[in-house]
Amino acid sequence: MNCKTEDIRIALEQMQKWENEGTVPCEDTAAYVLDIQRRIAPMAEQLGMSKEQHELERLSVKLGHPEDYKRLKKLLMESEANCEMVFRTFALPIRAMLDDLGIEYEFKYRMKSVYSIWRKMNIDNKVFDDVYDLFATRIVYKPKETIDPLPFMDANQV
Repeated sequence: MNCKTEDIRIALEQMQKWENEGTVPCEDTAAYVLDIQRRIAPMAEQLGMSKEQHELERLSVKLGHPEDYKRLKKLLMESEANCEMVFRTFALPIRAMLDDLGIEYEFKYRMKSVYSIWRKMNIDNKVFDDVYDLFATRIVYKPKETIDPLPFMDANQV
C-alpha cells in the first residue's frame, strides 16, 4: 500500500508543478490525464486520500482540458448565488422541523466540483444548462438518545 500512496503523491506533485509553472508538456498530456482520471484518482479514493483525489481530479481537468475548466469554473461561480438561494429555500422547512424536534444538527451545502460537472457533461453528453445538481447538501445530526436497532430488524438479519 505504501507504494500506491507514493504513486499518488508523485502524480499530484507533478501536476501541481505544471500548474505552478503554467506549462504542460504537450506530448503525452492526454494519456497522462486519462491515467490520472481512470487509475490514480480512483486509487486515492480507495485508500481514503480524498483530499488528494479531489485535487488530482481538479488538476486533470484544468491541465488536460483548460478551456473546459475555465468555462465551467466561470459558470459555477455565476450559478453560486442562485444555488445558495435555492438551498436556503429548500432548507427552511427542514430546519424548522428539526428545530421543533429539538435535534442538534448541522446543515450545509457545497457547490459540486468542476471535475464532477465536467464528468457528468461528458458521460451524459449534456450541456451545462442541462445539469441540475450543481450543489449537494448534508445534514449531520446528533441523536437525542441511543436507539436499539434490534426491534427494527427483520428476524432473518439477526
